[in-house]
Amino acid sequence: MALKEGWPAIRAEWLWDWQKRGTLKTVSLFGTKVLIVAENARPRKTCYRIKGEKTYRVLTRYWLGKGVLLVPRWDPLEFHYDPVADGEVEILDSTERKERGIYRQDSGDLLVLIYQHLEDALHFQRQQWHMSLESYPEELQQIFNSLAKIEEKALEFSGDGLRGLDYRQRREEINRILTCLAGREKAAAILLRLFDEEITLAQKCLLATLSSQTVKDLLKGSSVNDEGLRAYLVKIYQNLSQIGVKPIVKPLDLAQRQIRAALGSLDVGETSRMVHHIKLTIKSLEEAGKSLQRP
Repeated sequence: MALKEGWPAIRAEWLWDWQKRGTLKTVSLFGTKVLIVAENARPRKTCYRIKGEKTYRVLTRYWLGKGVLLVPRWDPLEFHYDPVADGEVEILDSTERKERGIYRQDSGDLLVLIYQHLEDALHFQRQQWHMSLESYPEELQQIFNSLAKIEEKALEFSGDGLRGLDYRQRREEINRILTCLAGREKAAAILLRLFDEEITLAQKCLLATLSSQTVKDLLKGSSVNDEGLRAYLVKIYQNLSQIGVKPIVKPLDLAQRQIRAALGSLDVGETSRMVHHIKLTIKSLEEAGKSLQRP
């Protein structure tokens, strides 16, 4: 879903400032330059626009919910020109332009880095991407490395992406796709598959936990060392916390709450209650998986 009509696109220099101030917290999506909003945020920005012969002030307070995707894109500066902030952009040197997320092509045209606001991974999957490898301007391919360095600035302020499993090969595939060398629909399909695999793995791990000898002994009232069980549940919790992308944010949040409740029950020796919370966690993960299948 795009920003509300009339709202200015989110420019990279604004996003970098919000990250520095702590107004906006993000994580990298599987090590790519796409960002996930880690916490609900209400950043605001004042900019200026020209209408007719008049310059007017625009104050916008954005709503960026947890799990929203922010996808970097280079646009001609004229699409987002601010007569006040960009009034002297022509005389800036390359370093100063880079600090503002602006790049001058050999032709003299200026590009500005913006972040598209996509409500969830399913919107990302449906997003139409009109720049194929064949139609992508040759000049942009030549300056890709320069653009990539500017885009990476946002990653300096972002948390780590998904860990826990070896996603190296698929992460490289995603990163290649997201550099406009292939369709973004394909990238989204891979991302959704990874989400589904992580959710499925968590379910299998929890089912294995329920049938483990440690849990069986605890239910019998036997005295056993439960530190391994506790560490296992914490690891599952941590892995789930790093795929908080809409539309699976709510069921995953519920699953994590149930894992915390299971750990609390384990701490006080209420094994039956711990088992109950683990079963509820599995149900929440089932709901998360179903949400990824929504048409």
